[in-house]
Amino acid sequence: MGVGEPDEMAFPEVVAKLNEEAGNPENRGYADNGDAVLKQAAARYLERVCGVTGINPETEVMHSIGSKRPCPSCRRRSSIPATAC
Repeated sequence: MGVGEPDEMAFPEVVAKLNEEAGNPENRGYADNGDAVLKQAAARYLERVCGVTGINPETEVMHSIGSKRPCPSCRRRSSIPATAC
């Protein structure tokens, strides 16, 4: 029920509300896919920190939560090593 490793059960009211909202079709999909501001900032970061130029924020930037490394196809797009950025 979130990021991290909870050590206690959620309150029954929380579980009931989650169950209710899980059945709502409007709640399908990811809650946040990153807006244009985030994607533009990521492209600037890649240029400034990693030296990768020419990134199109709208078509070549995706965000992820956690410590996932760039996908192999992203590394082929540039010279970003798997452990960088």
